[in-house]
Amino acid sequence: MNNSQVRYTTEEKFSILREIDLIGLESVLKKYKPNVETLVRWQKKLKGSKVGTSIQLIKAKQTKKKKSKSTSEQPFVNEKEEEL
Repeated sequence: MNNSQVRYTTEEKFSILREIDLIGLESVLKKYKPNVETLVRWQKKLKGSKVGTSIQLIKAKQTKKKKSKSTSEQPFVNEKEEEL
C-alpha cells in the first residue's frame, strides 16, 4: 500500500497557514493539496500564532461547501406535485 501522507514540521505548518493570508486559500489548496479539515486542526493547535484570518477563510469555505451540498441534495418538487 502506498503511504502518500506528507508530514510537516511546526514551522512548515505556520508557513502554510501564513500563505493563506498572503496568496489565498484556493492557491494554498492547489499548491500543497491539504485537506481543509487538516488546516482547521493546525489552526486550532497553533492558536497563539499570528495566522488569525486564515481560520476565518477556511471556515467560510467549509460553510459554502455545506450550503451548496444541502441545496443540491434537496429533491426538486414541481409546484403541481406540491399541491397534491
